[in-house]
Amino acid sequence: MIHPHVPKYYYLRETLREKIQNLPANYQISSEADLCDSYNVSRTTVRKALDHLIFEGLLYRVQGKGTYVSPPKVVGRFVQSTTGFWNDARSQGLNLRTLVIEQRVLGADSSVAQALQIKKGTQVFKLMRLRFIDNIPVMFSPAYVPYDLCAGIANEDFVNQSFYQTLQEKYNVIVHHGTQLIEARPCSQEDADFLEIDPGTPILVTIGTMRDHNNLPVEYSVAKSRWDRLHCEVKIVSEPD
Repeated sequence: MIHPHVPKYYYLRETLREKIQNLPANYQISSEADLCDSYNVSRTTVRKALDHLIFEGLLYRVQGKGTYVSPPKVVGRFVQSTTGFWNDARSQGLNLRTLVIEQRVLGADSSVAQALQIKKGTQVFKLMRLRFIDNIPVMFSPAYVPYDLCAGIANEDFVNQSFYQTLQEKYNVIVHHGTQLIEARPCSQEDADFLEIDPGTPILVTIGTMRDHNNLPVEYSVAKSRWDRLHCEVKIVSEPD
């Protein structure tokens, strides 16, 4: 029960929260004008309630079209897990689709070379994919692997198979552990075009270097994700003093 003296936007927000729990993902809710009429509140009150629910990731807004119920967020297990985004999404029963933007062999630039501990210009395999959940773009990332570890990989089908699983099963490149830096940034115009959001919208950027059993770098990646479609699961472990 909600106290009668709470702000109108709060009451509306909590009312809508209960309603959308029973609605399917990507369902378009009533327009702002209809909500104003239904609940006898101002457009400012409706917008404030919706903005809160959008910030929480329960709703999302499409410019010029309306407001929709958000699909489940994919859990990115960035710490102490080497399954990769493909298997993380599949294990959660999410409808994943991959679009390969770029798949080729090229010379490493200075940042890639430094991360992989190789000389600048050394051949690397670059795989850049755009990932969709329920046909909504949620993440895109370029990944780089030293080409001498996976010669021939440029011909693989990464629309329908896992990158990490392919590395392990076909090229004996086993991702054992690594480090990842996660930060929030405003998205660039290019980011916005890929993720279908407005320029300047906050996104999660994950910069990671993965290593094999011998602690040698085998992959460097920069993943950019919509914050309203992804959250991070961090595993906490105890260590001896």
